[in-house]
Amino acid sequence: MTLEAFIFIAISLLTFALTSGSSTQVILLDGKNPDSAVVVTTAGGELILDKPNTYTTLTSTKTKPHNAQTLDIETLQKKYGELIQAAPKPPINFLLYFDPGSTALTLESQQLFSKIETAIQERS
Repeated sequence: MTLEAFIFIAISLLTFALTSGSSTQVILLDGKNPDSAVVVTTAGGELILDKPNTYTTLTSTKTKPHNAQTLDIETLQKKYGELIQAAPKPPINFLLYFDPGSTALTLESQQLFSKIETAIQERS
């Protein structure tokens, strides 16, 4: 799962929780990009989560986010494992090339079809 997907899920949960009168947590999961960060902003202030598996707790849109804390992997899996597993897989890209001036695929592109078919079957 990509970091963008995790951020989307976290923002969705945050919006739901803050409008329902309870508290929520925003978590920056360990992604593939070491330079990732989430800025959590409320009317009371902001907090930057820039280390993997750190989180903050929000209780209101008017108060500052609580100080960042770190979740160990075991606790993370126990609390959010099902949510993480339910997230969509990251996209896969395939570049197909054509012979110059033709509608025929190059030999290398034709050979990609078995990989494309396997990727489709694994994701369905």
